[in-house]
Amino acid sequence: MKSKDAIISLKNVRKEFGMNSQATKVINGISLEINKGDYMAITGASGSGKSTLMYIVGLLLQPTSGEYLLNNKNITKLSGDELAEIRNKKIGFIFQQFNLLPKISAWENVAVPLIYSHVPQSEQKERAIKALSEIGLGDRVDFYPNQLSGGQQQRVAIARALINNPEILIADEPSGALDSESTKQIIKILDGLNKKGQTILIITHEADVAKHAKRHIILVDGLIKT
Repeated sequence: MKSKDAIISLKNVRKEFGMNSQATKVINGISLEINKGDYMAITGASGSGKSTLMYIVGLLLQPTSGEYLLNNKNITKLSGDELAEIRNKKIGFIFQQFNLLPKISAWENVAVPLIYSHVPQSEQKERAIKALSEIGLGDRVDFYPNQLSGGQQQRVAIARALINNPEILIADEPSGALDSESTKQIIKILDGLNKKGQTILIITHEADVAKHAKRHIILVDGLIKT
């Protein structure tokens, strides 16, 4: 039975790459619910399918079969453009390598999703600066990525991911490119966001990061280990 608090519900989701007998099966029938306020970590060895599952949850890949329900609506068969619109409004991404645009400032990087959401230009800077100030970078809004430390760049990426108030925040190895002190700072921010009610899905190979989550799922050969 689907939880009434489920934001995302996957039902017997499978993902294959290739055709017919040459197809590589990566996700082998996963059913999973992510509820409002969850703090979930997904771990697994290289090749376990955790990145593919993240791409499916984040609407960057469509499953080969199975159902994906978002807020109780089946979105499995939506077009790429329709999924992109949902992704921009409902899902925030934090990536291991930050994915900041090098030739624009911190606040301009944070404001990029607002452009695609058709937020008036007059509001974009104000909202971006507010988001940066909330994570302790109010004095770095005009800095370019190469003027920031790795930890600061990841904080900019977090502000960008949060700028549209997403229902779920997906963090893909958010500490993978950081030193131990920066990792502590980033995890502290994620912990604080969850305490305020933000739903978070974190993909990680680090046990010290996964232990902060309230739910921990391990993937083995494209299946959830039970």
